Amino acid sequence: MTTKIIDKTLGWISFSLLLIAIVVSPWFFGAWEMWWFWPFTTIIFASTFFFALLLLIQKHTKEKINTFSFFSGIGLTLLSFCLFLIYVVIRFMQAEVFMSAERSFLLYLTPLLVGLNIIFGLTNKQRRLLWVLLFFDVLILGLYGIINHFITGNELVMWAPGYEQYYKDHRATGSYFCPDHFAGVMELGLCMAIPLLLDLRSSGKWRIAGILMSITTVTAILLSKSRGAGLTLMIIGLAVVIWGGTQLPKIVRWYLRGAVILVGLALLASIWLSDIAYIKRFKNYFGHEHKQKTSLVEKKDAIMKQLSRTSRGRMYGGAVRAWKSSPVVGIGAGMHENLWFHFAATDDGDREKNIWPSMTNHYFHSYEVHNDWLQLLEEYGIIGFILFLTPFMLWFNVLRKELPDETKTSHRVEYPPLYAASFAGLLACICMGFHSLGDFNLQMPATVWILATIITLPITRNDNYDHR
Repeated sequence: MTTKIIDKTLGWISFSLLLIAIVVSPWFFGAWEMWWFWPFTTIIFASTFFFALLLLIQKHTKEKINTFSFFSGIGLTLLSFCLFLIYVVIRFMQAEVFMSAERSFLLYLTPLLVGLNIIFGLTNKQRRLLWVLLFFDVLILGLYGIINHFITGNELVMWAPGYEQYYKDHRATGSYFCPDHFAGVMELGLCMAIPLLLDLRSSGKWRIAGILMSITTVTAILLSKSRGAGLTLMIIGLAVVIWGGTQLPKIVRWYLRGAVILVGLALLASIWLSDIAYIKRFKNYFGHEHKQKTSLVEKKDAIMKQLSRTSRGRMYGGAVRAWKSSPVVGIGAGMHENLWFHFAATDDGDREKNIWPSMTNHYFHSYEVHNDWLQLLEEYGIIGFILFLTPFMLWFNVLRKELPDETKTSHRVEYPPLYAASFAGLLACICMGFHSLGDFNLQMPATVWILATIITLPITRNDNYDHR
């Protein structure tokens, strides 16, 4: 009896700490600043510590790990990610700026700890509770962002003053300082909502919750005026067309796909032709110089030239130049912000001939590349890029294979159902993988921890593991 009490106590302490890190961190500006990042990172380490104690003394947890196959899709994913982490540790130890490298390393380590705790440490009851609390946490986060937009005009972000360039442009930021990062969290909420609407086993109350979440998250994204999030919405819609409805008969599925595509194209055309301020941000991004060109080649050159003059274009150019200086192993963990000055200016200058670079990029400092994939390539090189891409694709494949399995069973499962949870994880991988091409959502600790939760929850089902 005493052993069971200890097991239960350790399990719930570990779960409670993990829950705090996942659910509370988005409200502290995404745990972006170091004075918020470190407390929540410490909480994740504390949760892992109690999980490790549970692993040492608890028979059921040991059995769960001992029967786990490292040659399964999940096992290969974990092994390949561990190989990537070993490489990250090596580059971390070689870095010239310890604090920057440390943060980069922890942004890869902490989501792994979150995932391992969810996979091996939580009971079904705790996983259901985590799903529900995370769902409504993101919903409330979206509602706060909408209310704050209309009441304070985003001049306040929680209790802190917002950034002038965002509230002057009337862009909703929620509890994040940047509207693009707020939109990124809303995308994850939408990824949780859509499967609830498509799952044939969803109850009425959860369908209502899914509708409310969908309306809230899409509204918040539109108010954020994030171009990356707008494009990501289309990618999520495309993913739903491709992988959604696996519980339906094949002929019905294809009929619905055709109907959704036609309606979607008509809706996009009408929105593009409208005079909405959000759409103007898309249309005006490249300016108007290319409209005066006659040939397609001239228009393409004009567009590329204008793109290179944007802030993102300058950051991308600097990151590429930095990567070229060390293409195999990269410039070092977290070193983009420290070496930006060396690569910011374009390489068309000539010191000997007294020719200045066409762009010096001295107007701003780039702390992040605004492209997670490019920053990964820049800092960790081709080796790190391939080592990270491998587990990412393996995990995506694991989640994709989970979708049809729900159609083979007839029992009703308490939340989250396997289909809804698996599809949410699949959509989360797609939306963050795509949005990361134009922003740095995966440099935001809270967003990374939420993503790790969504993509690992569906892989942890064990109906006989409810003893605690």
